[in-house]
Amino acid sequence: MEVHQDVFLAILKRWHRYDGEVQWRHYLYRMTIRKALHQAKAMRKAKPIESMEQGLAAKDRPEASLVAQELQQRLMEHLNKLPARQAEVFILHRLEGLSYQAIAEGLSCAESTVRVHLYRALKRLDKGMRDYLE
Repeated sequence: MEVHQDVFLAILKRWHRYDGEVQWRHYLYRMTIRKALHQAKAMRKAKPIESMEQGLAAKDRPEASLVAQELQQRLMEHLNKLPARQAEVFILHRLEGLSYQAIAEGLSCAESTVRVHLYRALKRLDKGMRDYLE
């Protein structure tokens, strides 16, 4: 919802610059992807991954909340160590639920490139998190 609001506010601020030739479907899609990427970067640095904590804390163990916080902290540390493009692709695909095609269009690259970035990100995260999860 926040991304949608940002997109429409940006359009409203620039409304006087638009002519009748604008292809709105493509323009809105590209602007939304850009705003979502920007927000994902900001969230990656500041906002915890709430769903992971909720899923682990839902168990009937007293230490579940502490385990969830520690796991979340470890994951964020390893996400921050990833190259920027790999982290973006991981966040957009695994956390935001975007398809390979949508990510490729938003990042202006091929779907195969998105798949490679995701594979490499998962491989690095697996290696980094393996010690903790065992």
